[in-house]
Amino acid sequence: MLKRLAISVLFFSSVLLANEKKVPTLEDLFKVKTIGSSEISPGGKYVAYTVTEANFEINAYITQIWLTNIKTKKKYQLTRGKKSSSNIRWSPDGQWLSFTSSRNNDKNQIYAIKPGGGEAV
Repeated sequence: MLKRLAISVLFFSSVLLANEKKVPTLEDLFKVKTIGSSEISPGGKYVAYTVTEANFEINAYITQIWLTNIKTKKKYQLTRGKKSSSNIRWSPDGQWLSFTSSRNNDKNQIYAIKPGGGEAV
């Protein structure tokens, strides 16, 4: 009898917990970040990739460039701002990462940045 009662309690509590799963709201779905294109550096030290997320302040999706050091697994955001950065390509020597962005005058232009960060030129 006690065994049956314990099994019943476990069954019904698992059913109740299963019913309490949260259904994602529309806002939850907008907060999901998506990974886009990726490029491995020529020397194999880094992986550059794009991450797109919603920016509710300007009512737009913004794509930024992230970098992961393959050996250390350290990742960091390389570009920032209210304009997207995309179309990433490594220089042949792996010293620069080029990308396009419309950060100046809303015209898409080519920029380059060092993997260690800094201002894009």
